[in-house]
Amino acid sequence: MASPPVPLSNRSHITECPDLYEIFWRKEHLTKVTYKNLVVLASINSIAVAATIFLNALVIFAVTTRHRLRTNTTILLACLAVSDLIAGLIVQPVGIAVDVKRIINEGPFGTLEKIYQAVVLGASVGSISHLVSISLERYIGFAIKQPLRYEDIVTKRRLTTGVILAWAITLVAAIQEIFLASIDNNTNIYSVYLNVTGILFAIIVVICIAAIGYTNGYIFSETKRQKKRINTEQISSEEAKRIKKDHKAVITLILLLSALIFTYVPGIITFFMAASSVYPVEPRILNIHWRWASTSVLLGSLFNPIIYSWRTKKLRYAFLEILHLRQPENSPPPVEMQVIQGHRPEIQPTTSQAFSTPMERQELPSSSRLI
Repeated sequence: MASPPVPLSNRSHITECPDLYEIFWRKEHLTKVTYKNLVVLASINSIAVAATIFLNALVIFAVTTRHRLRTNTTILLACLAVSDLIAGLIVQPVGIAVDVKRIINEGPFGTLEKIYQAVVLGASVGSISHLVSISLERYIGFAIKQPLRYEDIVTKRRLTTGVILAWAITLVAAIQEIFLASIDNNTNIYSVYLNVTGILFAIIVVICIAAIGYTNGYIFSETKRQKKRINTEQISSEEAKRIKKDHKAVITLILLLSALIFTYVPGIITFFMAASSVYPVEPRILNIHWRWASTSVLLGSLFNPIIYSWRTKKLRYAFLEILHLRQPENSPPPVEMQVIQGHRPEIQPTTSQAFSTPMERQELPSSSRLI
C-alpha cells in the first residue's frame, strides 16, 4: 500500500522523509496509547508470520509434487501462494522490525520505513494482480462451455504470460516506491513523478477491481442458473456432479475475494481519512491507523491458503499426505503378516539331499508280510 495523501495544510512542518508524509514516525509520537498498539501489532505479526510461511510453502510444495493437482486454477493458486510466501518471508519481518524500532523509540526511522512501504506496496499489488488472473481463468472456464474450446484459449503459454505480467506489475510497484524515495523532493521531477505514478496506479487498481467484480459477478450468476437446472430439468448424474463441483469452486473464489475486500477495507478507510481536509487526523493517530491497515493487508496472505485448502479436498488431502497424516492415494495397502504360534514349516530337501539321504525301512503290516 502506497503512502496516503495528506492535505497540504498538514505538510508544512515535514522536513525529513517527505515521501512518507504523515506516516513518518517521530519520537514524540510514542505515547501510552501508541505504545499499546505497537505491542499488539508486533505480537500479531510475530504469531502470523510463522503460519503464513508454513501454509504457503505447503501449498507450493503440494502443487509442485502432486501431478493430480496441476490444473490451471491450482497453478494460479500456487503463484498466489508464492506472492503470499514472500509477504511472510520479507514484508512481515520488516513490519515487525518497524514496530520494535518504534517501541524502543530509537531513530533514525526513515530508511527502514521506506523499505517497508516499498515491500508492502509490492505485496498488496501482487495479491490483487494474481487474484485478477484467477478470476479471468475461472470466467473463461464458465463462459466457454466446450472443454476443447477452453483448452484452445487457456493454453500453457498464455497462462505463463499472465503470471509473468502479474509479477511484472508487482515489481514495478515496489521499484517505483524505492525510486520515489530516492528523488529530491525539492525538484520538479519529484512532483511530476509523484502525480504520474499516483494516477497510473489508481487506474491500474480501478481496472483490477472492475475486472474482479465483473468476472465474479458473471460466474456467480452462471452458477445459480446451473443449480436451478438440477431441480427443473432432467440432467445426467455426471452433469449434476460437475455443476455441484463448479458451484463449490465458485464459493471458494468468493471467499478469497471476500477476504481480500475485508483486509483492504481498513486501508481504504485510512486513505480517505488522510486525503480528507474536512476531518484532519493527528499524525500519530494516522500513523497507527496506517500500520493497522498494512497489517490487515498482510493477514490476507495467511487467510488465502487457509480458505482454499479448507475448500479444496484434493489440496487438503495432499497436505495430510505431506505431513504423513494420511496414506497417499493409489498406494498399495500394507501387507499384514500373521505369525502362527507353534508352526514350523517343513523344509523340502533339495534333489541332491533327497538322493543322498538313506531311505528308512518301513515295516509292512502283518497282513501283508510275505511268508
